[in-house]
Amino acid sequence: MRYIAIFLLLANVGYFAWNYKYPRPQLIAEEPRALLNTGLTLLSEYEAQGDELDLDSVRQCSIVSGFLDQAQAQAFMTTARDRNLLAYLDAEAPQAEFRLYLPPTPSRDIAAAILDDLSERLMGEDLGLDVYLITRGELENAIALGLFGSREQAEAAQDQVAGLGYGPQIEEIPLGETRIRVFLRPVESERIIESEWLDLSAETEGLTRLENLCEGLVQASQFQ
Repeated sequence: MRYIAIFLLLANVGYFAWNYKYPRPQLIAEEPRALLNTGLTLLSEYEAQGDELDLDSVRQCSIVSGFLDQAQAQAFMTTARDRNLLAYLDAEAPQAEFRLYLPPTPSRDIAAAILDDLSERLMGEDLGLDVYLITRGELENAIALGLFGSREQAEAAQDQVAGLGYGPQIEEIPLGETRIRVFLRPVESERIIESEWLDLSAETEGLTRLENLCEGLVQASQFQ
């Protein structure tokens, strides 16, 4: 028993002597690792992010149509701006043809005589215009000189006929109705509320409204 006690004493002395001569390295605490992004978001975090979203990315534009003319649309826009709404006018003119003609004469006989003389002059100048007598309508007894797809073409033919001593005129003939639309956008909210629209449209009959995201529809700089 005595030898066991002496052995344990010597072992402890040796252990302390070894640690004194060769101390253990100090452990350095590791920095906490960032949580893995699993794609999950807490409800509180989502709501906080929602307050910071750009309003323009969700703002709704009202597309208003049904105006009789551009003047009515302009008056509607003035009323909308008075109600703190931004407005933009989109008026697209339809395609048109351009008719070249000589004005109506007092009688059919006079018109026929002018037509004969003009036809000879055009043939002499080698001008291939489609010339004929208009026998009905507002231009009765006028002489048509053809239809052209652009004003530039009609004006070129007009100069040629004018060089023969005649005074042709140009009439623009629309091929459809002008499309008139007004885009409305709220200033500080996501969309125009129904009560605002009812109040605004009450002064103009026959209007219709569609809603769509403003982004990609109309540039913000176009609104006034």
